[in-house]
Amino acid sequence: MDKYDAELRAIMLADNEAALANEVSARMCALAERHGKTLFPADIKQLYSARERLLREADRIELGAGILPQIVYALCDSPFIDAHGFADALEEFMELFYSYKNDCEGEITDDELIDALAGYFNDCEGDWQQTADACFAEILRAARRE
Repeated sequence: MDKYDAELRAIMLADNEAALANEVSARMCALAERHGKTLFPADIKQLYSARERLLREADRIELGAGILPQIVYALCDSPFIDAHGFADALEEFMELFYSYKNDCEGEITDDELIDALAGYFNDCEGDWQQTADACFAEILRAARRE
């Protein structure tokens, strides 16, 4: 009987995780919409797939929703991202985040790095290449200015 109890608990836990994921997705879409950006549940699914790929490439792990909700929040009011390019911008940002996160080796928190990258991106008037070309010391200085 214990085997079936464990299986039932696993099914219920998976169902709870799916419900939570759907709620988080809906909240991210609503937040983006309030700021005039377009983000659909299919975009969120694609972003989580990109996240898994980027985490593998960076040899990192994350639990739960990870950094995506924070990135949506950090970029939703950027005047340099158009409404329909929001999902692409989020993926670009995640790629930069994981690249810099590996470089920082615990020097700054995820929130500090997200805020610094978002601020730097806006200071560069939305130029991804200039943001990507910034050296880690510049990003670290930006994080400490916050």
